[in-house]
Amino acid sequence: MFLLNPTSFSKQAVEASADPCFFPIISYLSTHPKVTLRDIKRQNPTISISDQYMEALVALKIIERHHGLYQLTKTKIRPEDFDLFNLTLKEFFSHQDLTKWEYNQVFTSQFLVALNEMFPLEDTYFYFENNDTLNYHLNLPIHLSRLSGNEYHWTVVRKSMPEFQETISDYFNYLQISEHLFPKEFLKTYTDIGDVNPSFFFSYIDRKIRRLNKGRTIGSDKTDIFLSLMADYSYLKIEAGQYQPNYILEDNACQSLDFSVFFSEIKKLIRGLDNINLSSSDQNFLLKICIYEYLVENNIIESLNTTLILKSVTTD
Repeated sequence: MFLLNPTSFSKQAVEASADPCFFPIISYLSTHPKVTLRDIKRQNPTISISDQYMEALVALKIIERHHGLYQLTKTKIRPEDFDLFNLTLKEFFSHQDLTKWEYNQVFTSQFLVALNEMFPLEDTYFYFENNDTLNYHLNLPIHLSRLSGNEYHWTVVRKSMPEFQETISDYFNYLQISEHLFPKEFLKTYTDIGDVNPSFFFSYIDRKIRRLNKGRTIGSDKTDIFLSLMADYSYLKIEAGQYQPNYILEDNACQSLDFSVFFSEIKKLIRGLDNINLSSSDQNFLLKICIYEYLVENNIIESLNTTLILKSVTTD
């Protein structure tokens, strides 16, 4: 019932959310706003809740304290909120001509970039009721996480934190956190490249990508742990003994497609709904989820679980 904004990795927030005290505190505050620390401790007698830990949660703006009373920083997303957005958008889509849209990876990446730009997540944290259906939807991989090398911006698709995904961006993110929280899924990567400086890694790979983009070949027979890693993460593929691109160049995507009118109509539609007690960021969160899932289910766009989108730094 707690998610972190996936666009900005916070070592402190990820570590705080992994503490055994975290979810009992958040769960209690979700149904008991404006309570004292004594109330929270009395409700959770089997765990040790320190004043310092509560101070850390306040400092991270995960919870608030006013005159000695604690509460969550914002309203929870409820299953009925999701249902309202989902049904409204399905009705909207039923009146749209979507046959003009292609079903390919380049189009999908461009659409997802536009979706994230049109519906930004300004808030840091999201709270939602513990519901299996809602839990599934709120963890769809619809967010973009951007890292930058010298020549390319690297954009990878990810879901919300504190969940992680096996992406190169999350590998470097989770190198920052406490060793006991480091995901076992990244142990092979750690064995291969260790705690290499991200700047060095991206500078090296940028040069290789530039070579591939010029149509030159790179053989896979020579040992290259960085290129091998790119293949492990499906950002490159190996065909006929050569490394081949398996990423999307945003610069080469069709720039004539303009989704602004389409997204503006959706925004106007949602503004007309009654009884929505959610922040604009929460609304954007739900909109992105519902739009993405509908288009994937109807084969308009592809599911992007491992896609890497590259954009030249010089085109900014």
